[in-house]
Amino acid sequence: MIRYSPEDLDWIHDLGRHEMEGHIPTQTILTTLIPADLNAPLEISIGHSVVGMAIAERAHLSRLDVTWDVPGAYLLLDRPDSQGRWGAYVGKSSLPGLRTRVRQQLRTRGHWYRALLVRREGGASLHSGETGWLEGKLYDILHDSSQVDLHNGNRPRDLSISIDDQRNMLAYVPPVLCALRLIGHGVATGPMSRPAAAERSRSRPGGRRMRSATTLADLVAAGLIQPGARLFSSSPSYPAEAVVGADGWIRYGQQSHLKPTSAACAVTGTSVNGWDFWQVQTSNGLVKLKELRRRLDERLTAEGGDQNLLSPS
Repeated sequence: MIRYSPEDLDWIHDLGRHEMEGHIPTQTILTTLIPADLNAPLEISIGHSVVGMAIAERAHLSRLDVTWDVPGAYLLLDRPDSQGRWGAYVGKSSLPGLRTRVRQQLRTRGHWYRALLVRREGGASLHSGETGWLEGKLYDILHDSSQVDLHNGNRPRDLSISIDDQRNMLAYVPPVLCALRLIGHGVATGPMSRPAAAERSRSRPGGRRMRSATTLADLVAAGLIQPGARLFSSSPSYPAEAVVGADGWIRYGQQSHLKPTSAACAVTGTSVNGWDFWQVQTSNGLVKLKELRRRLDERLTAEGGDQNLLSPS
């Protein structure tokens, strides 16, 4: 079992859309094999890369070659609407492989019209830890995009591979984003606008709540947390204090953290929800960050309807 230091956990939790912006190249050359059979899947490769992809239509999935029964990750894509928004389901497969798993989804998921499959070309196939990490990373990137609505009920996660292996697996992400763009499924990876954050905080059809996209910087900008405010641990087992900067970063000890969770992990040395861990002093006592985030989400959703939010003292 791999044990992570607080610095490792900081890197894992903060490796999101902000860090990915520095890893996405300005150009990616995709080589697409277009078969004579127009209903057959398209296969995509990248020069000098081990990343292999296939794009298969739902109606013609049976034409996917048996060589795709290998471990990997996959995306089930909905048709984009008139505003360019689209839905997706992110999954993975170990053995017997991607081809079998995606064909099973014909029976269990009716929303998608096209699938994007990702595997390792040449040599050894991806192992279960690598497919799990890639599944989680693709989920995070799509979740952070204002253009995508995910059908996954929970965030997939696998941190069983080493930090170095996680860095190496980042090479799979840019080609996937480029392939999505090529087939008309753009992914906005820049900072989200507040209206988009508000939209993401609403409930899904059926009443299931989506994860909030609001950041600590949003709370600072909204005046719910003042620059220089002190954060206090809510855990008796891990007493700690930290300071919020004007840019929304958290200063704990000698390190700055972009996200509450990474700052909390630096305290505990284990995985913990930072929005539940940290609390701030307000005129009505200590309030957890998750509560302030919920209030801002509601205010954004109502487009400024709630003016009675607590102001930190």
